[in-house]
Amino acid sequence: MALEDLPFDAQLIEKELRKAGFDFTFQRVDKRKAFLKALQERPPDLILSDYNVPQMNAIEAIRELKAQKLDIPFILITGSQSEEVAVACMKEGMDDYLLKQSLKRLPSAVQNAIEKKSVRQEKRKAIAQIQKANEELKRMNELKTVFLAMVSHELKTPLSSIKAGIDLLAAGVDGPMNASQNETLNIVQSNIDRLSRLVNNVLDYTHLEAGQMKLQFELTDLCELVRQVKSLMILAMKGREIDFSVDLPSQAVKVICDPDKMKQVLVNLLDNSIKFTEKAGKIRLSLDRKEEQKEHQKEQKTINLIVEDNGVGIPVGEQEKIFEIFHQSPYQGAWKCGGSGVGLAICKQIIELHHGRIWVENAKPQGSRFHISLPINPPKPS
Repeated sequence: MALEDLPFDAQLIEKELRKAGFDFTFQRVDKRKAFLKALQERPPDLILSDYNVPQMNAIEAIRELKAQKLDIPFILITGSQSEEVAVACMKEGMDDYLLKQSLKRLPSAVQNAIEKKSVRQEKRKAIAQIQKANEELKRMNELKTVFLAMVSHELKTPLSSIKAGIDLLAAGVDGPMNASQNETLNIVQSNIDRLSRLVNNVLDYTHLEAGQMKLQFELTDLCELVRQVKSLMILAMKGREIDFSVDLPSQAVKVICDPDKMKQVLVNLLDNSIKFTEKAGKIRLSLDRKEEQKEHQKEQKTINLIVEDNGVGIPVGEQEKIFEIFHQSPYQGAWKCGGSGVGLAICKQIIELHHGRIWVENAKPQGSRFHISLPINPPKPS
């Protein structure tokens, strides 16, 4: 379409394009009303416009295209307009600017404008596909969360019943048991406890993902909490003949935290160390105070917990990835140990909710060393 009130100028434009080998249907409109009618009835593939025609100018024409959400290449071909006018048109979205007395560049300008439109169309198509894929991923993620929550809840009730029954047997309610029976029961108890921790981790993951986890902060003696964790894990350590040691300060170390969630973090880390430590290996849990300097902040007192083992270790390239949900490390030996890929991700999110940090490094001569740094007085939760 030529938006041009001078027939002769429109003929020159048409002639230049046909001479360059373009095959097209040519339409000339010379007034606003005719222009709007053409847009409604049969929008053109290209608009070549003079700056001024009766009842409108090129800028108004471009704005009309925007208002109707039409992506049509627009080239200004004028006789005497200033560069300021050309710049104003370009800012509005015009594709190119030519002078009527110099139409040699018209074919290449048209070709470029058409190609630019094609690129825009492909870009919009790609964006639409990405948005659709993202929406599908979001839907699948929501279904996954609902499924995990449902399955975890369904598992929790029978697990509680099984655990209660095992505890009654261990207490001798149904009569005394011999040493072999006690050993078998200990193994069952250990595995029931591990399965219960996995179910709780999955439930907590669904709560964290939905932003529904609420921490219950209180002044907590971490030394006593570590002793409780040791009692919980000693049976699992014994089954693997692991040398488990705890290194605590002589005095109480008190910090404001959620004791249940901190206990869950330590149990998850120890459970992870057990999986990746050979039979008769060593695991050590230690606690100390430290002054930590953060960028652009004053020094603050922190509590540092370390879980160290002499297991298979973790390659440097995997040391950040292991905190990602459902991540399964491909490094040597990891596949033998299994795991849900949930425990460490839960640890990271719980520690971050405490305004702390968690990271891992390789121990020497072998093994892994997990660090937790907690502020003694974290910011109050909003």
